[in-house]
Amino acid sequence: MIQLRPATRQDVIDRLGRVPKTMRAWVADLDGKTVAFCGIAQIGNVSELFSYVDDEALPYKKTILKGAKQVMKQAPSVVIARSDPRFEGKMLRHLGFKKIDHPDNEPPEEWYMWAKSCQG
Repeated sequence: MIQLRPATRQDVIDRLGRVPKTMRAWVADLDGKTVAFCGIAQIGNVSELFSYVDDEALPYKKTILKGAKQVMKQAPSVVIARSDPRFEGKMLRHLGFKKIDHPDNEPPEEWYMWAKSCQG
């Protein structure tokens, strides 16, 4: 069974190799192994949603989405995100993100933006 929980400092180090200055994250564990990681990190003046979903977590998309919603409850005013090609932006759109053109889009990726003021 997959379980959601707030990420620990060690979870972040294990996945990213370091702890960003400002970050909020959740993880999904399957049989004691972390199989998904989602968070918001402050990168310069921008807040970016990031996620890593292992293939073995793909059958649990609804649970992963539930964890992403927990992260978004703590989101600052504006957040950007890159789409995982496996999801084709569907999860981001479900969270309220809108597709945007990003000026530094090399290599080409799908970028999305979420604004608290646009949420119902």
